[in-house]
Amino acid sequence: MLTTNTEVLLAVGKKELQRLHSQLKMVLSCSQAKLDAQKKILKREQTWQSEKQEALNAVTEKIARLQQEKQKSDHSVSQEMKRKIHKLKEYHSSLMEMLSDMLAEHFPLPDPQENGSKKKRAAAYDAAEINLISLSEIIERLTNKTLETPHDPYVTIDDTFWPPYTEMLLRNGIAMRHPEDCNKIRLENFF
Repeated sequence: MLTTNTEVLLAVGKKELQRLHSQLKMVLSCSQAKLDAQKKILKREQTWQSEKQEALNAVTEKIARLQQEKQKSDHSVSQEMKRKIHKLKEYHSSLMEMLSDMLAEHFPLPDPQENGSKKKRAAAYDAAEINLISLSEIIERLTNKTLETPHDPYVTIDDTFWPPYTEMLLRNGIAMRHPEDCNKIRLENFF
């Protein structure tokens, strides 16, 4: 039964409008938060795109300048670029070797022969029985997985990963856990 009293109808209408107003405010705040997040993502993507465009422009200008200055053929320019890329790859491999040596020196696998409390901590992780992998190999697996399958960069943690190394990578922001599976980790995005 509907009442014909205008005061009652006005009060009910006011309450309904207030309820609708508060719901619309909540929808607006959620939409604003989503919009702000999307703006941040767009800004980051635009920055990344501009950096890539600058790199492309720099390479294009370099090639054009080399062709103009030296009046070389396309073949000789590409050969020079190949030599530079080869030198860069050699430099990269030497850096990786130095990193590997540094990691092996400062982050060795647990030695079951050590005395004291370290032996007690490492007792559950006997390197000879479980065949633990080094920190360098863990980082290499994470890097390779990220480069090979960027759509699924997660590596499953198994018994070969020494837990203190995994925890160190997670706590220092080098790696992060999968949001749904705590047994998977990936490299953190560094851009």
